[in-house]
Amino acid sequence: MNCIGQLFGQVATNNSPQYHSVIPRNNLTSTQKNDIFKSLAKYESQYNANESMIKQSYTWTYGTYHTVYKGNTVHRTRNAAEYAVNLFDSGNVTMEKRGFDVLRKLLSLQDTNSSSRTYGIWSYFLEEPLYEMAPPDWNWADFIGTQLLQISINHHDRLPKDLAEKLDWGIIHAARSIQKRNVGPDYTNIAIMGTYVTLTTSEIYGLTDLHDYAMKRLRIFSNFTKINGRAFAEYNSPTYTMVAIDELGRLRMHAIGDEAKQLVNELYHIGWEEIAEHYHRPTGQWSGPHSRSYGSLLGGDVNSFLSNSLDKTWDPRRPLPISDDLTSYFTSDLDKPRTVLKTYSKDPLNLVSDLIGTTYLHPLFSIGSARWGEMWNQRRPLIAYWGTKQKPSYLQLRFLHDNYDFSNVVFYSVQKEDRVLAGLVFATDGGDTHLSLDRIRNATIKAKDLRIRFEIGGNDVDSAWQAAQRLLEPTKFTFENISIQFALPSVQFSCSNQLGWTVSRANNRLNIDYVLYTSTVEQTIKLDALAEAVGIVAVKLSSTKNDILIQPITISQNSMLYAKWDDLCLTIPFKPTNVSTLRKLPKFSC
Repeated sequence: MNCIGQLFGQVATNNSPQYHSVIPRNNLTSTQKNDIFKSLAKYESQYNANESMIKQSYTWTYGTYHTVYKGNTVHRTRNAAEYAVNLFDSGNVTMEKRGFDVLRKLLSLQDTNSSSRTYGIWSYFLEEPLYEMAPPDWNWADFIGTQLLQISINHHDRLPKDLAEKLDWGIIHAARSIQKRNVGPDYTNIAIMGTYVTLTTSEIYGLTDLHDYAMKRLRIFSNFTKINGRAFAEYNSPTYTMVAIDELGRLRMHAIGDEAKQLVNELYHIGWEEIAEHYHRPTGQWSGPHSRSYGSLLGGDVNSFLSNSLDKTWDPRRPLPISDDLTSYFTSDLDKPRTVLKTYSKDPLNLVSDLIGTTYLHPLFSIGSARWGEMWNQRRPLIAYWGTKQKPSYLQLRFLHDNYDFSNVVFYSVQKEDRVLAGLVFATDGGDTHLSLDRIRNATIKAKDLRIRFEIGGNDVDSAWQAAQRLLEPTKFTFENISIQFALPSVQFSCSNQLGWTVSRANNRLNIDYVLYTSTVEQTIKLDALAEAVGIVAVKLSSTKNDILIQPITISQNSMLYAKWDDLCLTIPFKPTNVSTLRKLPKFSC
């Protein structure tokens, strides 16, 4: 058995991987190399020569996943990988020598024990070993493996022999870790990134079994995406759709076989199609709903990503062109409203309702909602935008447990154009701050505060508004040329110390909260003992400032809670139960 075949047992040390220069390298011009060299200047003061890594300030925040490190400074492994790529790509001899040091250090921090649970991955920080993380992040094989491949493809022949061999093994270890973990096609960005690492590694090092695995994985992902409405499972994500396109862009450059190229090109178009259809040109925002997002208003990274692709000013190492049939979404005025309906997932057994996203794009605003989802802090199951590109604003629905988004609350909705009727129901076994990393046990939580929040951010946080005086009454905002109304037609929560509506401002946001529960000391709440834990939400946007308020919504309750708003109907549970049951019970029609 050769050394490659022994990677899941005792790794052989006497043989070296066989490197094949089968993938064309990036041939950067001297000007492009000089630009990269100049961009490295911002890291000069942060470079720690003793550790051969970038040293940066760090602040741990509540809800941070995987790491428990609470020091003031860190040396990030992912940052080191990206830094090393830029050092080599600069073409500068001095920077290249530093690149050798950074690469050696990075490779020394990988778990290379094939029998280890964390085989092939890195910790986040030099200061926090893998065994101290809670838990380690297996995605680091994908993220760092991708960067190592860029060095292998473009600079392998310039590395010292021993370092080249270490790099070869580091890449193979990462690829085998990805193969062993074998994430499913519903984890979109990692499914694609892992395919890139395994497929490219198999081509470079002639690993037949790894190539077969990578191609099977690519076919599965392609079929899964097409079956589920030609949309990614991590749907319409301002963060991860970009990552998906980025990695598909790498695959377009580096995939060798005809089948791989065809599948990748189809998926690449699907990614851009999703962005194009949801792009609201009047506000310059990426309309919801969002499966995963780290901010409600687009940041500079997303705007740069879009403008670079439109203007064809992308990083020459990874061109990301937009198809001609999609450019009009970004360049033509939106002169009349349109609705986008996208199916993001389907249950082959028809036990769970299809996950459908509805987005209404009006020349003055957009509003989007998901048929169902969770109130995780990365989800945006109900979000609206208005204003201009220079001065955009947003409305986001949230549910907070002790001032942090409560993943355990399940969201349902029906939408028609500018109106959304939604429901919020407690689960007994969902996640707390994360969907899976801190799942609720024994249907029990500890809490000081539980509240529904309507958050307004952006340009219009100081605008005039008409507050609701009682539960059933809507709150109404009137902006320059639109009105926004939202209401809670019904809130039922067994704990009896509800405070009702409160208003606060923080971090340039206006928070209009309905407090379900509050206590000065932490209390234990048994979710499965609550007779009722449900809320109905209604939201309406209008281009008429004097639009009538939200009309009465019919609420009735038997074994289920029924809400009707004109032609929008929603039937949902009112008593907490497990997540799998909650997925099966709702009805979305009258």
